[in-house]
Amino acid sequence: MGNTPFASHGINQSVITGTGNGRLVPAERNIEIFDDFVHSSYPTLAATPAAEGAWSATMTTGGAIVPLAGTGGWITLDSDGTDDDEILLHSDTTFFTPVLGKKFRFEIRGNATRTDGSFFFGFGAVVGTLGDANATILAANHVGFNIPEVASVSFANGNVTTQVTTDTTIDHVATTNAVYTFEYDGDDTIRAWIDDTLRVTHRNVRVSATPTLPNLGLKVLVGQRNGSGASCDFDIDYIYAYVEM
Repeated sequence: MGNTPFASHGINQSVITGTGNGRLVPAERNIEIFDDFVHSSYPTLAATPAAEGAWSATMTTGGAIVPLAGTGGWITLDSDGTDDDEILLHSDTTFFTPVLGKKFRFEIRGNATRTDGSFFFGFGAVVGTLGDANATILAANHVGFNIPEVASVSFANGNVTTQVTTDTTIDHVATTNAVYTFEYDGDDTIRAWIDDTLRVTHRNVRVSATPTLPNLGLKVLVGQRNGSGASCDFDIDYIYAYVEM
């Protein structure tokens, strides 16, 4: 694993030579994001909103994002024990909109402490809240894994007009790590895996009378929301995202 948060790689790509000043601009400015939180100096994010480096956070009073002891580096979205308290960790900027011919991928490894909270991880428009059972984020532009106050994990993508959600037939097990991965093929299909097993295939996401591909700017987004008067923390080992620009 690398230890540089949010590294953008443009090396070994064909370039466009600027006129007059010799600048070199990558012809394909792909973005690759990888953070394994190896830096245990990663500070507590307890303000609303808060920011550190490439990450921003939106959270209710009493929440924090803190380093967690673990091999290879971890952080935890550490909420307090109040119903509907939530934490949204997201990239500092909105950096892409899905378009034809451009792939994107996302992967996260982690676990949640309980199964009665709501969790979402993937790409989304940051709307300030997940909403009860993730209703607010699922009504906005989004693509990612959805755990809405139940143990079962679903996969969802959509825009403000049309959305689609499919059960992965996998239940989240509290405190048990899992790897969640999805990929858009740049054409008309999004596939999602859990622990390297294909669980969902969404076809016709772009070419359809009711397309479900997000059509506005997205951020990397990982969020949790308490579903009861108990803290539903989410522990993160790493986050990976790749977007063809």
